[in-house]
Amino acid sequence: MKWLLVEKCIPLDTKLIDDSIKCNVDDVRYSPTVDFIRYVYEKFNRELFVGALPGVDEIEVDVSNKIRGGVFGQATCNICKSRCFVEDIKLKLNSTVTLTIHEWLEVMLHEMIHIFDYTMNTKKYCVDDGYDGHDEWFNEFSKRFKRYWIGC
Repeated sequence: MKWLLVEKCIPLDTKLIDDSIKCNVDDVRYSPTVDFIRYVYEKFNRELFVGALPGVDEIEVDVSNKIRGGVFGQATCNICKSRCFVEDIKLKLNSTVTLTIHEWLEVMLHEMIHIFDYTMNTKKYCVDDGYDGHDEWFNEFSKRFKRYWIGC
């Protein structure tokens, strides 16, 4: 007998996603989609970041099967240190992982805090001492969103 593994992708069902934000959590596990990333990015940018992040059309969003090491998502950018300028912001979710919608929302929020850090705290990227992405600022700023973490 052969087994067929059927992965479910997150449906672009805004009510289901919005219910997951409100902690009406189910335990169905999904793979992320670009449509999910775009919807949640726009919603969180508008409602949680008051539009402070670049628009979803100004960054590259994607799902990738090349993210390794137990990483669920990643936000990256290029830094022009001479002009202290951030460009080419990318947000990717790991397509080889399945999580509940609420868990994917947590990943999105985490990566969006990185994007906020890139765009609002650009100067700390322009030093040669390196950059700690999960520094004290990141941890303190993340506390503002505690009500959105899985501890529903």
